[in-house]
Amino acid sequence: MKNEDLVTIIVPVYNREKYIKETLQSILNQTYTNYEVIFVDDASTDASISILEEYTKNNAKFTLIKLRRNMGVSFARNIGIRKASGRYIAFLDSDDLWLPHRLEEQIKFAKENNYAFTYSAFKYITDDGSKISKKIEVPFELDYDTALLNTRILTITALIDLQKIPKYLCYMPRFKHEDMATWWKILKNGYSAYGLNKTLAYCRITEKSRSGNKIKSAYFRWKLYRKMEKLNIFKSIYCFMHYVFNAVKKRGGKYSVRKDNTLSVALSTMHLKNDEDVNNIINKMKITSDYLIVNQTDKDNINISNENVVTRFERGLSKSRNTALDSCKSDVILFADDDVKYLDNYSEIVLDAYLEHPKADMICFYVESTNNKRKTKRIRTGKLGYINAMKIISAEMSIKKASFERAKIRFDEDFGIGAPNNRGEEQILIYEALRKNLNVIFVNKKIADIDQTESTWLKDYDENYFYIQGKVYKRLTKKWYLFWILQYVIRKYPMYKKSVSFRLALKNMLKGAKEYK
Repeated sequence: MKNEDLVTIIVPVYNREKYIKETLQSILNQTYTNYEVIFVDDASTDASISILEEYTKNNAKFTLIKLRRNMGVSFARNIGIRKASGRYIAFLDSDDLWLPHRLEEQIKFAKENNYAFTYSAFKYITDDGSKISKKIEVPFELDYDTALLNTRILTITALIDLQKIPKYLCYMPRFKHEDMATWWKILKNGYSAYGLNKTLAYCRITEKSRSGNKIKSAYFRWKLYRKMEKLNIFKSIYCFMHYVFNAVKKRGGKYSVRKDNTLSVALSTMHLKNDEDVNNIINKMKITSDYLIVNQTDKDNINISNENVVTRFERGLSKSRNTALDSCKSDVILFADDDVKYLDNYSEIVLDAYLEHPKADMICFYVESTNNKRKTKRIRTGKLGYINAMKIISAEMSIKKASFERAKIRFDEDFGIGAPNNRGEEQILIYEALRKNLNVIFVNKKIADIDQTESTWLKDYDENYFYIQGKVYKRLTKKWYLFWILQYVIRKYPMYKKSVSFRLALKNMLKGAKEYK
């Protein structure tokens, strides 16, 4: 193991004789062994110090620092940070536990993706460790603005690469919620934190942490906004309300239990013949959640036993999407074509977004082209309007099924690949949602890559292309379609000028619009 991959584990200790041996053992059980441990005893008055002395005297990886008087957890951690010699620093409180693969999996996650700051999912355990909560899932990415609303970085899951983040940014203020203030400080300096949605740690809920600390916690959170971050009163209130909502949702009683929506990928594809074809496409796309495949074909010799595949002897992408709307049983539907390759944690990103935006009926995400980077990442997280809706493709769209059923919104089967008008179905769906006052959100999180090669359905620009595009704009809005047509022929002129003249493009778009009723 290279010395440059050394992890410094910082463990502040104060009167934890009841738990410290179990915490120590969880370190010794790590499958990743290139670490050093710095214990900082904060003037314990119980047997904690003697237990630490026993463990550290014969282990060269362990260092014990004794403070003469009680200075608080942030001071103790800062001592450990100052003494750290590893590339990475990790924190473990003296009553909490790591799973054996915690360091190994998280370092692999950080190195493979070149992440400077990572964290993971976790679970709560009771004082005696007899009961364990459901997994507390974490968002894939946090920047400063999103972290202000909901910092889901538990200290015992944080891993910081000191080759990328200066050590001085890691020192914690002597202030309640010092860890949260530190994460904000790091993120405010232009870094992002990335979540590995695997349970790698157990956080112990002791009697002390249960007994009426929620009000105090809320008070100190407010002080963080106003005193540490110096947010104005309006932004402080906005952030604080998000904090309260997420705290209630996260705790939910004695243990952290979160009820998620269910998610299915609704894949529209063609000509699958057997289960091997199905498995190949699932593996190629890296689908790990539930799914429903609508397989359009013109052959009757189909031998597919997979119950998640619906075969239809028809054509039309919008027909396929509507079949998925009718057949899918999950709460959230994520639309897909077979040229998409998902990130490993796409389902967590999508479901987290619906937790962050509980009133959302439709959430669109960022999908990156492998050969021509998409520009939708420029859209800020927030409500999606009529103009930005034009930038969205179907692979970026997810919906709450119940919301669209109540509003009676479906794909227009006259538009989309395989229909008389071979595009525009995504924007039409979003416009219908907006017109019926559904809450449509864009979340600036990447969920997949897409291979946007030239479509077999959409050839180079020709007269028919502009004729259909004119119909699309008329279908979208009978009030503003002339504006959309004019901006389109002007904006796209450098792309089509070698094939069609400006005058002919405009003429055909107006013709298409006129003929659409």
